[in-house]
Amino acid sequence: MRLIKLLIGASAAVLLLAICSLAGTEDRIYGKITTVDGDTFEGFIRWDKNEGGWVDVLDGNKERTHKAKKSKRRMYRERESSVEIFGIKIGGSNCYISDWSDVSQSGVRFGHIRTLEAIGDDEVLLILKSGEEVEFESGSTDFGDGIREIVIEDRDEGELELVWDDIEMIEFSKSPADGDSNFGERLYGTLTTRRGEEFTGAVCWDVDELFTTDILDGDYKNRRRKIKFGKIDSIERYSSSGAVI
Repeated sequence: MRLIKLLIGASAAVLLLAICSLAGTEDRIYGKITTVDGDTFEGFIRWDKNEGGWVDVLDGNKERTHKAKKSKRRMYRERESSVEIFGIKIGGSNCYISDWSDVSQSGVRFGHIRTLEAIGDDEVLLILKSGEEVEFESGSTDFGDGIREIVIEDRDEGELELVWDDIEMIEFSKSPADGDSNFGERLYGTLTTRRGEEFTGAVCWDVDELFTTDILDGDYKNRRRKIKFGKIDSIERYSSSGAVI
């Protein structure tokens, strides 16, 4: 086995990460995307780079009560109270404070979502499999202008990258057990911390790398080196900015 000492920056945060792939595609996000132009594409979906499985979470801001829907989500109210210090009046009719009490940060696992409809530049309507309706507004990079990309592996067109303005609706459905994906298989492994604790499960490296085709990059012998995760057996930390691959 060949060992490579790679300088990979802050992402080398573990003592030992034994990597393997999680076979099968039943756990992967799958669905049909309808665009604003009326085109439809169906296949495996990679969402905002770092979500690719049903267990991954769509994040956003959610109104806490139905009453909040009758008014603006961000409200400012005039504060009449004031204080006087050393003859200087502070507060009064020109003082405004923000009231965020009706909005909270929330998230829903993709596996619970039946449909997603874009209802604004940074708003979505989710219909859950339970029948419940949930409205999210921006609060993350998972939708709106902040989303980095939505990639779908269409069965006929191949791999397509869509931006938020392309999206009309997404209907999520069960992923085929025998489906092939150019994304590769989901990363899976055992992480051992510096204290000796072990955790085994699906791996998301440095937020964005999920699949065996994704790249670990760093410096090796004064040269830039890129290695696909599918070729890596283990990653062992040897310094604050380096690892043995």
